[in-house]
Amino acid sequence: IVFQPLNEKLSSLIAELLGVPPSHETVGLVAASVFGQCVYHLKHQQFISRMHPQLGHHPNVEHLAAHIADFSLAGLRSNIAIPRHQQRRRAIAK
Repeated sequence: IVFQPLNEKLSSLIAELLGVPPSHETVGLVAASVFGQCVYHLKHQQFISRMHPQLGHHPNVEHLAAHIADFSLAGLRSNIAIPRHQQRRRAIAK
């Protein structure tokens, strides 16, 4: 599988940011979300350019990668990545 080394590296970074092991379910969900954003832009460029003409027909790959990273990190920072039932347990435990 071509993406396996990239997935392992991304999962490791996500796990480190969340403070959980790479095998944690949330790590898989976040990694899949990041890859999903990438694949969406890669596979559906014609659709995106029609729906969002302000993005143009040929996106700047570096700008797009920075956006996906910023967007994903913001989600991690806001605890969106932690399942709601775990967030409630944390709040109750405090």
